Formats: sequence, C-alpha cells, structure tokens
Amino acid sequence: MADGYQIYLLPKSHSDTAVWAEVNQRYRDLRLQSLQISPESFSSTYAREIEFTGSQWEARLKNPIAFSLVAVRPTIPKTDVEDLIGGVWVGNIVLLGPFDEQPAVDQNHPKFDINALFVMPEERRHGLGKALVLAAIDHGKVLGRETGAKEVIFQLLVLPSNTDVVNWYKGLGFGLAGSGSGSEGGGMVTLELRVSLELYGA
Repeated sequence: MADGYQIYLLPKSHSDTAVWAEVNQRYRDLRLQSLQISPESFSSTYAREIEFTGSQWEARLKNPIAFSLVAVRPTIPKTDVEDLIGGVWVGNIVLLGPFDEQPAVDQNHPKFDINALFVMPEERRHGLGKALVLAAIDHGKVLGRETGAKEVIFQLLVLPSNTDVVNWYKGLGFGLAGSGSGSEGGGMVTLELRVSLELYGA
C-alpha cells in the first residue's frame, strides 16, 4: 500500500441514499477527469461520457462483472465510509470479469480484464498505480476462490509502442500473451498474468 493512501472497492449499492449518491458523483467526476487528462489512455472519450445520465453512471457501478477500485487520500482519518466520502479521490482502476469463454474447459481458470488505470498527475510516483493493480488482482483472487478456481488469469491491452507501460506491467509479473485490435483497428498487445490459487491455499 502506498503510504498515506487507501484503496477502496466501490460498493454496488448502499443503504444510505446520500452516501450512494455521493459515491456515484465522485465516481463520475474522477472518470471524467481521467478522460480529460489522459485521453490517450482510454478507448472512450470525454465528449461521449459527459452526456451520460445519472442512471448510466449508476448502472456502471452496479454491473455485476465490473469492480471499480479507487485510491483515496484521507483528509482526517475516520471510519471507512467517512474516509471514502470525505477523502480526495486520486486514482482508479476497473476489474472486469470473470469471463468464461469456454466454460467446459476454463471453468477452473476464470479470466479478468484490467481496465481504466488512472492516477491524478500530482499524485503520481507514490506507488499508487502499482497499489491499484495489485488491489485489483487481489480482488480477482478472492472471486476465483469463491468459485473454487485453480487459477485466475488477468489480461490487459496496451499499445506495443508504449514500451514504458509494457515494461512497467512486466515488472509486475505480466508477460506478452498475444495481439488484438485497437479501438481504431490499430494493433494492440495483450499482457497476461496467471496466478495459481493452489499456491495461496485455495
């Protein structure tokens, strides 16, 4: 964990309507900021998502196979909910899955996609990107254990020309897995990390 920050898995609902409304607003604001600050990092655009309705933002958080995690810089340490709502949201990541493309073959090897990694420029170089990726991986392992999986697979797409990003993910244990298509037909490379749950007592 990066010192002075907390990583939170955003809820898919909350009994307190005021808290839920604040979570949705904070999520929307951070996502739109990320699209403005680092448009090259996303397949979507600010112009597209600024038009989303409140129901569309809420549907994203409620998506059963999308798990949003945020990095928060607490102002005054309080309870988890108070820190989440009262702190400064400075980064996020989305874990999508599990995907079972061939259930008969891959039921013990669920796949997850890692998307939308973003850290506010002024908060970078504090290890938050790594903390967010590792938190997403940890959550994927939890979900894998719940289904009795033997292994979980994490994948993400990057431009091969972005060697700094490729090497950064390789430093976290990812390796080249294949190629796909970019949002405009450009070539992308798939980075993959396989984690054996049997090694973790699952």
